[in-house]
Amino acid sequence: MSEPQIHESVIKADRWAKIIALVAAIAFFLFADALTEESLFAMVTAAFAAIGVRFLIPYYASARVEDPDAGGIHDHPATGDYHHGAIAVALLLGATVMTGVKALDFHSWIAFIVGGLCIAGAYLVFREKLPMA
Repeated sequence: MSEPQIHESVIKADRWAKIIALVAAIAFFLFADALTEESLFAMVTAAFAAIGVRFLIPYYASARVEDPDAGGIHDHPATGDYHHGAIAVALLLGATVMTGVKALDFHSWIAFIVGGLCIAGAYLVFREKLPMA
C-alpha cells in the first residue's frame, strides 16, 4: 500500500512553519516575560505557543488545498490521529490564558491548571467547529 500524497504547498508550509514557530517562541517569550517577570514561566508558555504555530501553519495550508486528489495532513499516517487545527488553536489560546492568569499575580501552578483546562476545553470545541484538513 502506498503512502498518501501530500500537496507540495503543505510540504512548503511545513518547512516555513519551523522558522515561523521559532520566531513566535521568541516573541511570545519576550511578551510573557515582560508581562509576568518570571522567565521560567515565560519559557513554558512560549513553548506552548510555538508548538501551536508549528501545527497551525501546515493545517491552514492543507485546508486551502483545493485539489481533490491531494490528501490532507490527516490522511498521512505519520501525522497522528487528532485534529491539527483544533490543537493548534487550543495551544495558542491556552498559552495566552496562562500568561494572562499569571499576569494577574496568581501562582504559576494556578496559571498552568487554568491554561491546561482551557487547552482541553478549546480542543474539544474547535475539533467540532474547524474542518478537517
